[in-house]
This record gives sequence, C-alpha cells and structure tokens, in this order.
Amino acid sequence: MKTLFFSTLGWCLFFTNVSFASITTQDYIKAYKAIASAEMQRTGVPASVQMALAIHLTNSGQSYLAKKANNHFALKCDENLPSTDVNWSGKKVYKKDEMSDKDLSNACYRKFDAASQSFVQHNTWLKNDKRFKYLFEQSNTDATLWIKELRKAGYPAIEIKTLLDLITVYELGELDAPKTILTKVEKANTPKKEEKVTTSPVSNKEKKEIAQLKKNIADFAVRFKGTPYHYGGKTPKGFDCSGFTYYVMSKNGILLQGSSSEQAKQGKKIKLQEVETGDLIFFTHNKKTVGHVALVLERKDKDIIIIHATTSRGVVIENLLESNYWRSRIVSANRIIL
Repeated sequence: MKTLFFSTLGWCLFFTNVSFASITTQDYIKAYKAIASAEMQRTGVPASVQMALAIHLTNSGQSYLAKKANNHFALKCDENLPSTDVNWSGKKVYKKDEMSDKDLSNACYRKFDAASQSFVQHNTWLKNDKRFKYLFEQSNTDATLWIKELRKAGYPAIEIKTLLDLITVYELGELDAPKTILTKVEKANTPKKEEKVTTSPVSNKEKKEIAQLKKNIADFAVRFKGTPYHYGGKTPKGFDCSGFTYYVMSKNGILLQGSSSEQAKQGKKIKLQEVETGDLIFFTHNKKTVGHVALVLERKDKDIIIIHATTSRGVVIENLLESNYWRSRIVSANRIIL
C-alpha cells in the first residue's frame, strides 16, 4: 500500500486498524474535546471531524506518537509546513513509517509539549491550504460534507465510513453545536432560565496543557532578547514588532497575521488587568490605528512584563506599567490562546 502523505507539506498521516474500547475512547474524547471545540471557534474546522480523525489516528490516544510525542496527527518534522512557514526545529521522535514504500525505518516526527499544539498545527494547515478553501467559505459544520470534501480535495485516503461511524457512535456531532462550551463571562451573563444549556468545562488536564503552551511561548520568546530591529523582519536575523510575534507564535503552532493591525483582529478582546502569559497587547502611534504589538511574558501583582521588537532598541523586555510612553499608547489586549 502506498504512503498516504503530502510530500510538499511535510505531512504524513498514517492509519492503523483500530479496535476501540468504549471506555478508552470516551476518556479520550473527554480529555481533548475542549481543544477541538476551541479550535473550531478559531478555525472553523468542526470539532467532530477533528476528534474522529484524532481517535482514528491515535487509537484513542494509545498510539506511540500520541503517548511519546503529544503528536495526534502524525506530523513529520523533515519538511516545510506551509501553515507555519518555518522548518521544524523543535523536539523530535523517531519511529518506523509503516505506510511508506520507502525504507523509512527511522522517520522523524514532531514532538510537542502539549497535545493542543498538534491540534493547532493540523487545523491551521487545513485553513491555509487552498485546496480546502471551499469548506471554509461555506461556514458549514456538517461533518459528512467535511469528511467527503476533505477526501475529494486531497486529504490522505481516509476511511470515510469509519470516521462517520465514530461521529455517530460517540455522538461527536454535539461538539459542533453552538454554545457547547461557555466562557466564564458567558456563564455569568446567562439568564437562569437558560441554565439547562449543556456546558463542557475545561478539564484540569487541559488547563495544564494550555498553561504549558503559554509558558513554552514565553520561554521561546525570551531567547531573542537583543535581536536587532529590521522593518518587515520575521526571522532571528531581525524583527519588526509584528514579525516577532508572528515568528514566536508560529514556532509554537499558532498562526498570526502579518501586521499588528491584523493581529489585533485575532483572538478575544480582554481587559488589561486580565492579561496573562501569552496574551498580546496592542498600541497606537497616532491615536487612531494599531501600529505596534507586544507579547506578555508574565503578570506579577500589578506589573505586566512584556517583550517586543522596538525600532530603537530591538527586542527588549520591560515592565509595561513603568513605561509612560507605551502605557499611554495602549489600544487593546487580546487572548490568542483560548
């Protein structure tokens, strides 16, 4: 059987013959449905489709790559990935590519610190691959349509019936319904008569994974302290403000737009006093439009520690609230990692 892969995308999705144990699969769904739902809000990929693919690919989390690398979509590391526009330089694991005609007894796969990172990279790729543009233009969450169209558009030769059966048996379609997950703000504002709406609170495990992802982003960003400023720069040779946030986030599987004004339209608006590690803060130079962005490294008591690429000093770390210049130019704060 030929390898199921996109050679130009650096993706190789392999499929195994799976025997599902109900309790194991249900636990897997419970553990990762929050990630899938959040990703559906971010990208539009139905949570039911994400979960069906992940269940099938990982044998409900029992695969080697899922256990050893938090890699739930068998993402390879040896080629360029359009969704991030950078080559993988993160952690790696090696295992035999059993679906390849070539002798790939030691194939390289991406290793993530959190499972959410593999979900993010997978969905970002789908959203940015022109072959699947039709699905996103339709704003349709019909799982049957998605799976059939993905297959038709060039997604690896998946078992359509198997995935649809998974969605039916485990009632994954419920994850695609509006208001499946309510934010704390939404819960507070929901009238009591509507309290019967089913909610899926984020599990402690998921909270830890999100927190770890945010920490990874902050730790990675700090490495570039002192990098010189370069207009339009998006590499360690030189960054501008949005190029820096774009690079740091993309290296951690999160796709941002290219300019600070476009990045300001992404994620969820939050109050300044609510910012935490991984959030973005936007500034203006003319009191009209967004013209600068910084990444929050940490919030300590009343201090907000940020890192950003400045025209005069390059990439620097500073306390936002001690800078009269930047503090007076704050426009908004956004949470990108929900």
